[in-house]
Amino acid sequence: MLIQLNVRNFALIDHLELTFHEGFTILTGETGAGKSILIDSINFVLGEKFSKEFIRTGSDSTYVEAIFTLEEPAKTILDAQGIPYEDTVILSRESFVNGRNNARINGKSVLGGVLKELRKELLDIHGQHNNQNLLDSTRHMDYLDSFIDLYEKEAFRMYSGEYEHLSMLKEKLQKLLGSRDRDKLIDYLKFQIEDIEKAKLRLDEEKELTEKFSMLSHAEKI
Repeated sequence: MLIQLNVRNFALIDHLELTFHEGFTILTGETGAGKSILIDSINFVLGEKFSKEFIRTGSDSTYVEAIFTLEEPAKTILDAQGIPYEDTVILSRESFVNGRNNARINGKSVLGGVLKELRKELLDIHGQHNNQNLLDSTRHMDYLDSFIDLYEKEAFRMYSGEYEHLSMLKEKLQKLLGSRDRDKLIDYLKFQIEDIEKAKLRLDEEKELTEKFSMLSHAEKI
């Protein structure tokens, strides 16, 4: 759950602090009031692609900080990154006009990809047309697996690990086979080069032979 959002120099926002509580929160306002900018700021701190338009006019950088409560899947990601935590996690991201980015989790610098990975476990953002994803057949199996909690089952985790290992072995095998094919091609090209060198061909020899062939072909007429 998102419990606090701090935004500085983001689009039209100079400085904003929002605190959320359990229950249903509604942000209202007329078109252009800045509701979508808040969503953009949340997407930004969760690793979405940076645009210079996010930086408020007259500023050199933009900064967003978000505090979330922690659930078990997110804790696993933090453990893998060696990031200490308690009951909450603080994500922050600062981007500069020159394109430089600083992303941190609980004060530790991380790559933007880690923020994206955490996003899946911390927050769901649904837009006006997001339900159209239900029509994408490539996603249907993931929906089904998620519904039956497949990803939490030990057998699935074991299978997933073995499948990744098998994929790695297949990749190594393909590289070995490719290396053998390359060696065969090299040997074949070497053989052709040797044949050409043994023939001791001369410059313009083909032209001379063509002329001789033409002359001999018309020998009877001559």
